[in-house]
Amino acid sequence: MAEATESQPAPVRRYEPLVPAAAAMVAGILAGEYLGGGMLLWCGVAVAPAAVWALMLRRRAPAGPLLVPLAVLVLAAGAARYRSTVEPPADDVARLVADGTRIVTLEGVVVDSPKPSRPPSDVFLPTLPYYIRTSMKLDVSRALVEGAWYPARGGVHATVRQPLPDADEAVPCLGDRVQVTGRLMRPLGPSNPGAFDVATYFHRQGVRASLSTDHWEAMRVVEPAADPLRWTVGAMGRWAVHRFEAMSSKEGRAVASAIVLGRRDLLRFDIGETDAEDLERAFILTGTAHFLAVSGFSVGLAAGVVLLVMRILGAGPKATAAAVFVVVAAYAMMTELRPPVVRAAILITILCLAWATGRERQRLNSLAAAVIIVLLVRPGDLFSTSFQLSFAVVLGMFWLVVKIDAVLFRRGADPLDDEEVPKPGAFWLPTYARRTVSLSIAAALVAIPLSANRFHLVSWLAPVASVALAPLAFLLIAGSMALVILGAPAAWLGDLLAAVPDGMARAIVGVVDAMARIPGGHFYMAEYSGGWLLVTYGLLGAWVWRERLAISRRRLAIAVLAAAAVFLWTGGHRAPAGVRATFLAVGSANTNLVELPNGRTLLYDAGSSLSYARAGEGTIAPALWSRGVERIDAVFLSHAHFDHFKDVLPLVELFGIR
Repeated sequence: MAEATESQPAPVRRYEPLVPAAAAMVAGILAGEYLGGGMLLWCGVAVAPAAVWALMLRRRAPAGPLLVPLAVLVLAAGAARYRSTVEPPADDVARLVADGTRIVTLEGVVVDSPKPSRPPSDVFLPTLPYYIRTSMKLDVSRALVEGAWYPARGGVHATVRQPLPDADEAVPCLGDRVQVTGRLMRPLGPSNPGAFDVATYFHRQGVRASLSTDHWEAMRVVEPAADPLRWTVGAMGRWAVHRFEAMSSKEGRAVASAIVLGRRDLLRFDIGETDAEDLERAFILTGTAHFLAVSGFSVGLAAGVVLLVMRILGAGPKATAAAVFVVVAAYAMMTELRPPVVRAAILITILCLAWATGRERQRLNSLAAAVIIVLLVRPGDLFSTSFQLSFAVVLGMFWLVVKIDAVLFRRGADPLDDEEVPKPGAFWLPTYARRTVSLSIAAALVAIPLSANRFHLVSWLAPVASVALAPLAFLLIAGSMALVILGAPAAWLGDLLAAVPDGMARAIVGVVDAMARIPGGHFYMAEYSGGWLLVTYGLLGAWVWRERLAISRRRLAIAVLAAAAVFLWTGGHRAPAGVRATFLAVGSANTNLVELPNGRTLLYDAGSSLSYARAGEGTIAPALWSRGVERIDAVFLSHAHFDHFKDVLPLVELFGIR
């Protein structure tokens, strides 16, 4: 073994103990989901490894063997924590109704502010009252059943089948205690193959019941600001939205509110050939939907603005970390503490603390700490696509940026780790531009496989679109922060500052709309299983660590081509032995899938009840994808009623018809 010399120092071993702890907690949550068992059972399982670990610690066992019982202990604790959130308590509100519906009055605090729905822009349908509704989440404390109040706990998804009232004082705010009378029921599971399991999704979020009422008169506020913290958070969000009113264009206000504050319910405009629904679809098709929804990316841009300002001012690490924490915390509150924003705020805070204490090289340890904190608070988030994308993208940035930087800019150093920090006054803008390009491409490369797995969509334009939108989004966030912070004292200053975010928002609309029109920029695929997802990330990892693993370029290329060949050979629609007919549950309408032994796929009608919004994308398409169908050979219509053909056009866009 070569000895270290002054010219070749020995490599420093990075001690990152939280990485195996986070892995054990993830394994524990998975065990709690798929193996079941009660919380007390898993607490009992944790006793044995805890005793073994304490005994080994007393006998001063080496650090390596100590990790085994400790990992088992964390695994059992993770399973117990997860089971504690999914097991309903004795007074759970869902116990009030077994099957069907029941008329009850619930009292609880508004924990997710009311959001109105947006009717679909369907050429076949007028604006019908079926689609107009307002939804919110309540944290229930008691229920009135048959004239008597009973304790009842749990989250409830409440829906009022009316738009928001015109008068602001008639709308319950975040943190208000309300009483509402309506039809209580348990969320229903999927009725069709491949459909999204709403019941399981709600269950993992602590919501085990839903309540529906037809009129706002059935809901009244009994205690304003019952939860002062949540009410303050809601007030900050409303104040920020009010500041955005200074923007001159309706399009700019809507897009800025959606990107910066996560208020996609305000995304309502119709200008020329582009309306809000077309814009949302354009973001999805270009693989840049994370730009439109407030997420960890938005929080990262806000932190980047603060870092840039503090760099210009010549502030040190501790002052910069403190400023980032204050701004990120305020930003999270203005977005009503949405889970993606809170996750990103936790991660950025931990990274800033590590930087301020000289531990910035322990990035994986910081990421693991954020994972542990988030899963301790909301263990069900592990199964959400948002959580998986957030941390997978950050992990990809840590590892892929080095290779991307080397390929694009011929640089071998990690721009997030080993590069010398530019001094104030130095010409460091090219460094930030290079980092933006590399980080955007890395994020897109990690997100594409997961999007294919969850949404059946592959967008080749995602890396290019991300690079094009990143500087515009940065300027939008920076301009919005200036508008909110500096524009409040004087109206004229607010009008002046509003020009920047307004212009950037409209520029983003133009770029996304243009890229979505590029032919062949995206395609849909029937299936991209979890196994192939792991294979894809494994190949990305092999590319990152090719030199360390001594993998030649030729072998890596052969592995990629072999994986692609196997995927193409084993994928696609498998014809049944005989005629197979599937009658989809689409309400009072009709959609029937017929699969023939020769591989042809037919639809007899392609409609749904008038009350089913976007059933083509949300109900019929997942059923076809679950059968491996990527193209429809023919559609037969029984008669020309809306509910028998209103979903044809979305299916033509997703599958095509021969």
